[in-house]
Amino acid sequence: IDISSRYTRLVKAGKEWKGLCPLHDEKTPSFTVSQTKNLFHCFGCQAGGDGIKLVMLIEHLDFKDAIRRINGR
Repeated sequence: IDISSRYTRLVKAGKEWKGLCPLHDEKTPSFTVSQTKNLFHCFGCQAGGDGIKLVMLIEHLDFKDAIRRINGR
């Protein structure tokens, strides 16, 4: 939730969180985040994974640089 909410506004929807996908333009929220599983999935563009993967996709970074970005370095 912490990482995903850096890129999009999330609202609670049942046991998950929903928002507009930060990876593509959309008008209806199709981006979901599971707080219990620590995973995201977009039903629009089919992207999914953990917070590190999200940072890698949005920022166009490799794994090491995504970790540095998350840690604020």
